[in-house]
Amino acid sequence: SNKLYQMKIALENELSNMKTKLNKEKQIENESDEKFHKLSEIYEEKTKIKAAAKAELKKWMSEFEEANGRPPDNDERASVKHLFIRHKESTAAAKEVQEQLENMMKQKEEHELVIEEVTKNCDNANNIIFTFLK
Repeated sequence: SNKLYQMKIALENELSNMKTKLNKEKQIENESDEKFHKLSEIYEEKTKIKAAAKAELKKWMSEFEEANGRPPDNDERASVKHLFIRHKESTAAAKEVQEQLENMMKQKEEHELVIEEVTKNCDNANNIIFTFLK
């Protein structure tokens, strides 16, 4: 009757709103996936820079030990301070990007839960509306 018809219209409007929200959430998810992919590439690059800096530092240390029969002391290390600084900075840069990636993963998991919940609500509303049509 009239009350059931009004309830059906209200449900259809709610379903329409939920579908709009779902589409927005999926769009946000796609944009997040693109950002995650780009950040992953940056992380890979930072990791390579870190590895190169570490290798360069290790090479100098082993060449020094081989030539002198002992590890370098602090004064001798000071002569290649730039190698130590490059290694420290590249390690910090890689770690910063890694933390950003981890935060993005947490946000993605939370976002997927929202999408799952909205999808479930849409399915429930569809089932209720279908029941009205019987």
